[in-house]
Amino acid sequence: MRSSAASDVYKRQEVYKDAYYIYKQYNSKNILYPLRGMASIYAIQEQFEKALKYYQTALTIASSTNDSTWQSILFCDISRIYDNKNLYEAAYSYIVRSIQYAPRSSDLSAMYFWKGEILHNLNQLDSAFYYINLAKKSSDLNTQASAYQALYEIKKEQGELNDAILYNDTSLILYDSIQDLRLCLLSHLLYHI
Repeated sequence: MRSSAASDVYKRQEVYKDAYYIYKQYNSKNILYPLRGMASIYAIQEQFEKALKYYQTALTIASSTNDSTWQSILFCDISRIYDNKNLYEAAYSYIVRSIQYAPRSSDLSAMYFWKGEILHNLNQLDSAFYYINLAKKSSDLNTQASAYQALYEIKKEQGELNDAILYNDTSLILYDSIQDLRLCLLSHLLYHI
């Protein structure tokens, strides 16, 4: 039973306190997690129109509550959908909004990476390099590795092969480090079972 339907039943039964609680829970930001989760599932399945529907619904709710953090996250998610659909101009406009709405204290590395990737897809290599170069400073090894790999691709396209090789070598080292960390974690988990 959907939360709004349950709310209607409680209203008819004159159990207003329960109806009000369910109504508030349904209309609160709590619904953003499941909406984003559904959208992500559709995105993984490459059902982009369905994913966009859920992301847009979540964005409407986040906008109505003036939650800039959620708006930033959802703008980024929508940007990635448009990027996957090869609609790079739309993707670019959403990633710009994502960065604008991001809290000032947040790490923007992942968003800079996506902005750089979109600019790369728009064949704006110098701008792409600028943003992806910012992303490589991330504290997240996965973002770093992806950034160095993307920088390799850009430099290779620009014909700067010596720089390309250096970026590629760094990305390989980072990917190896990530694998080593995963193996250590797995080993640790297996040891403590």
